[in-house]
Amino acid sequence: MEKGIWRTWRWTTLTPLVICLGLIFMPVPAQAADISKKQAEIRKRIEAKKQELNGGEWQVTIKSSSGKQALDGPDVLTFQDNLFRSKASSKLGFTPTNYTLTVSESEEGPTVWETMQTSSKGEVMFWRGEWSEQSMTGSINRQMEEGKVEEYSFTSSSMVEIPESSTSEDTDQGLETGKPADEGAVKETLKSDETSDLKKKKKKGWF
Repeated sequence: MEKGIWRTWRWTTLTPLVICLGLIFMPVPAQAADISKKQAEIRKRIEAKKQELNGGEWQVTIKSSSGKQALDGPDVLTFQDNLFRSKASSKLGFTPTNYTLTVSESEEGPTVWETMQTSSKGEVMFWRGEWSEQSMTGSINRQMEEGKVEEYSFTSSSMVEIPESSTSEDTDQGLETGKPADEGAVKETLKSDETSDLKKKKKKGWF
């Protein structure tokens, strides 16, 4: 009698519990597909923003949060070759570096870029910028020797488009890129033209 009661209690109590646990841990294909689709859309937007940001040169003004520091004043932030460069930080020995982008949930919201530069002295500089169309603002954290830290903010004043790659081939002896033409190459070209003209004149004299 007691065994029968135990069997009845076990099936009536444990079976619904097992079913509930199975439902909880059961994968939801539709929900997983939605998440995957959303992630793909975000990656696509990030890639588009990365291409849009690359090939831009920003004129900014840097201001220290406490007194005048090394980076205070105008600076040029360059995004080229998918790398970030700062004219002011380059003078302090900081090298160009890659950067990451974070897009907002709304397509109209700002895009955040972040990077970390290092110098030959072992210093580290963290950059964080918020970019929206023709406007950019951000912050800088410079960590120096002996634990000294400098904090800055920056605001853009203008932006100009530049080639996306710094290794683009020069054309027409550099005239299209604004570089002076190679003098030796020009002289060689003129000499070749003069020789060609002289040969044409001699041929006319023979006939």
